[in-house]
Amino acid sequence: MNVRAHWLDNDFTPHDKCFTIKPVPRSHSAHFITSQLNDVIAEFSLDRNGLHVVGNGGDSMKEAVSQVVDLLSY
Repeated sequence: MNVRAHWLDNDFTPHDKCFTIKPVPRSHSAHFITSQLNDVIAEFSLDRNGLHVVGNGGDSMKEAVSQVVDLLSY
């Protein structure tokens, strides 16, 4: 599992940061994905209101993201 961030600063300079890369030894269930995303958000003190998520579109990812951030961001 790879969690990355991409953003523009006030001068429109692009930035990219990799927060984590973790093996996924278990099922890719929504519960597992939600847990991992919440861990990254907590570890880096990210603002959930400013998050927009790009995922693979799978049902587990959609369900997990809906539990972490507003689904309209997905």
